Amino acid sequence: TRFNSCVATGINVLGDVHGGAVEKAMALFYETNEQIEARGGEGAMADVIREQFQQFLREGRKLPGFGHQLHDDDPRVRRLYALAGELVEEGEISGRYLAIAEAYRSHLEKTKGKRMTMNIDGVAAAIQCELGVPATAAKGVFALSRGMGIVAHAFEEWQNGVLIKGPCPNRSDLVRYTGPGRRHFEE
Repeated sequence: TRFNSCVATGINVLGDVHGGAVEKAMALFYETNEQIEARGGEGAMADVIREQFQQFLREGRKLPGFGHQLHDDDPRVRRLYALAGELVEEGEISGRYLAIAEAYRSHLEKTKGKRMTMNIDGVAAAIQCELGVPATAAKGVFALSRGMGIVAHAFEEWQNGVLIKGPCPNRSDLVRYTGPGRRHFEE
């Protein structure tokens, strides 16, 4: 068995379907920001968001970075928002792209008439935009962030000799964690 080949294969299967939403959301947020600035600033945000959203509807495209098949309230999103909020308060980032992402989430929620969540791709896109990361680099960042999980997954399969299938619904009858118990790490 070539462990490095398992890890490389795991990273190589990431792309538009799994990992592409961040790039698409970043492109949307950058474009939205450009349009807001071209129209005179923050006062134009609601109009730009509405128009962009309508264009997605007309084209039959899904708004990238919103909704999740398993999470109604993803704890990863809340934590990243909290950390980003601290950076906004400290003046390290502007908060402009976080505001754009939130404006899309709010507009989507009002349009659908139900609670909508931003997913991990949406908050990651907003934060990477805050940092000035080009949208075209997003899949690379995503692959790196998934890298350790792929190593752990491949190692567990290699060690136990059992294939682990995923992703699947978060149900204990389908997936059973067999690793170390809950641990606390200092932040």
